[in-house]
Amino acid sequence: MTVLLRKVATTLCIALATLVAKAAEPQLNGMAVHSQLSKEQFIAAVYAETPTSVARDLLTAENNKVMELRVLEENLFARRFQRMWIEGIAINAGTMEMEKFAQPLADFSNLLRLKLTTGDTLRIERLEQEKMTRVSLNGQVLGTIGNARFFDLLLRTWVGPVPLSSEFKDSLLVAGKVPSDLIARFNSITPSSARVAEVITLLQPPVSRPAEPRPSVTDTGKPAASESSAPAAEEPTAVTVAPTPPPAPPPPEELLTAEALFNDDALLDEEQNGAYAFTAENLLSEQIYIAKLAKWTSNFVKYPRSALRGQQEGTVRLTVTLRRDGRILDVQLLERSEYETLNKAATRAVKSASPYPAVPEEINGEQFLFTVPVVFKLN
Repeated sequence: MTVLLRKVATTLCIALATLVAKAAEPQLNGMAVHSQLSKEQFIAAVYAETPTSVARDLLTAENNKVMELRVLEENLFARRFQRMWIEGIAINAGTMEMEKFAQPLADFSNLLRLKLTTGDTLRIERLEQEKMTRVSLNGQVLGTIGNARFFDLLLRTWVGPVPLSSEFKDSLLVAGKVPSDLIARFNSITPSSARVAEVITLLQPPVSRPAEPRPSVTDTGKPAASESSAPAAEEPTAVTVAPTPPPAPPPPEELLTAEALFNDDALLDEEQNGAYAFTAENLLSEQIYIAKLAKWTSNFVKYPRSALRGQQEGTVRLTVTLRRDGRILDVQLLERSEYETLNKAATRAVKSASPYPAVPEEINGEQFLFTVPVVFKLN
């Protein structure tokens, strides 16, 4: 009888453990399409153990969660993708949090050094038991961050106080009530087998090549002759030097359009040459500066009276290029609201804010590009 009871108890324990494991598996909370310059970039999905429509509950739940995005755009440049997270955290977090997570964010940004393309699937997981955040691309682990709460900081860029857009945030907070056609579209986006193989190859460590043998040198400082060496040519007794032509005048300074800023390989794909390797120090300096610029802009925003009367709300995103002294070089509308009155008011606020605080010495470059959201919301 005792043996039978033990078997029954064991079976119940296994069944209970299975149920608990299934219950702890994150469920779909919401999905949203993110667009930029009227182009769809990716479909995002958030999974949570307990689906909710309250952002605070989703952000503070200390359990397993997942952020997943499937790329729609052909060229989602790494630098642009990195800046989405860096600027989002700068706007949605305080200085103390940015300091605390500077190294994890630098590590995370350095994982995102591959240019994404149509069909790519980026998955970011909050693993509560392991106390880590895991990042994967097309099923291949890019790396892990040894802090589970870092995931919640990333999630804040999507559902925090200033998300990518209010519509984007709302679509992620539907407590699992996602339209079936959007789910079907999301599931249809998968990387090709060739792309998966390419990512695997790109993630392989570089193969070190043996150094080429250096030619031996005689006591006179000249390379030693070998049996197979050709006879040395006689040294010339005179050299004719052509006159140096006068330097060409510098080309006129061209303003960068938003289309160029977000679609030019030369501008945005330099990370392939290691141009954008982040450290905790340089990333923190950039984030603090971005937060300062956003706050500076808010001082010049005026809600149009006609928009107030019409109960108009919306978020406008602009890309601003600054000279090092803080003067504006260029302003472009990146994401418009549905109301032209608000679009004009946001552009006017940014232009009125010039000159901005000068670019800090710790940040390199002759120009500084940042994205600023201008939120018009009725109380």
